[in-house]
Amino acid sequence: MIELVECRKIYGDGKHNAFTDITRWKDCYYLCFRHGSSHVSLDGVLYVFSSPDLERWNKIAEFSLQGKDLRDPKFLPDDSRLSVCIAVRIDATDTAKDKIALMSSYDGEKWSKLVLVHPNLVYWRPRFWGGNWYVAAHHYESENHSGCFVELLASRNGETWRKVSRIYSGDGANETELWFYPDGKLLAAVRREKEPKEICLAVSVPPYTDWMKYETRVCLQGPAIGQIGNKVYLLGRHWKEWEKPRTLTLFEIQDCKKLIEVMSLPAGKHWDFSYASFLRVSPNETVVSYYSGHQDSGVDATSIFLARLKAKTEEEK
Repeated sequence: MIELVECRKIYGDGKHNAFTDITRWKDCYYLCFRHGSSHVSLDGVLYVFSSPDLERWNKIAEFSLQGKDLRDPKFLPDDSRLSVCIAVRIDATDTAKDKIALMSSYDGEKWSKLVLVHPNLVYWRPRFWGGNWYVAAHHYESENHSGCFVELLASRNGETWRKVSRIYSGDGANETELWFYPDGKLLAAVRREKEPKEICLAVSVPPYTDWMKYETRVCLQGPAIGQIGNKVYLLGRHWKEWEKPRTLTLFEIQDCKKLIEVMSLPAGKHWDFSYASFLRVSPNETVVSYYSGHQDSGVDATSIFLARLKAKTEEEK
C-alpha cells in the first residue's frame, strides 16, 4: 500500500512552470524545470534550484537562449560532475527540428555554456547502468505518425552518444521512460499519439538490441518510472477516456507487462500537469516532483510541487 505523506508547492509565480527533474548530488538535492509564459511558448528558460533537506529551496541558476524554448530538462549526475540535458525548441510548429544541448557543473554553482549534443532527436530521462549512460531518444512528427520513432542510445560521458537499437517505430511514438532492473532487464514505457494513444511497455535484455512489446490499454503522457519500497511504479497524466478530465495517476508495473492503478496525486485544471520525476530518499520513501495548475488562478499558470510517497510496511497496514 502506498501512502501520500505530504504534497506541497515548491515554486510558483503566476507563470508556466513545468517539466521537472530531481536528483541528489554531493549531499545536496537539485531540482530543475522550465519557466515560460505558456506550455508551448518559445520563451522557455531553465531554472535550477537546490536544497540541503528537501524543505528549503533556492534558485541557483537560470539559463536562456534568445528566441528559443528550453524544455524537458533532465539531470545526469556522476561522481565529479552534475550535467543537465535540455531540449532546445527552435520552431513552434515543427518539433522535428528540436535539438538537445548539455550543460555541466563541478560544484553546482558555476555552469558551462550549452553544448549541442544531438541536432534532431529529443532525449527523455538518461539512466546510468553498467558503466554507461542510456537514454531513449525520439523523433516526432505531429502530421506523420508513421515517421516517428524511439531509439536507445548509449554514452560513456553524456556528450557523445551511439545508437544501440530501435525501441519503437511509428504510431506517433515519442516520450519514452527507461528503467533498469537489478538483473539488467531494461523496461521502456513508450508514449504514443496515434489513437487510442495508449502507452506501450517494451522490454529488452543485454545487449538491448531486441525488444518485446506489451499493450497496456492505458493512455498516459509524460511517463516517469521510479521505485517506492520494493516495487516499481509508473506515473503520468492519465486519460481514462480521451474527452474526460485527466488525472495524475500512479500505476504499479507488474512483470514488466501490466499496469495496476494505485492512486492519484493532487493535480488538475484542464490537462496541463504531470512531467514528474522520482527520487528515492529511503528504503520505503520516495519524493516525486511534478507540475500542476490546480492552485493557480491564471489561465496558463502552473506551479512546481513535491510529493512524498511511502510504502507501508506490514506492521503499518
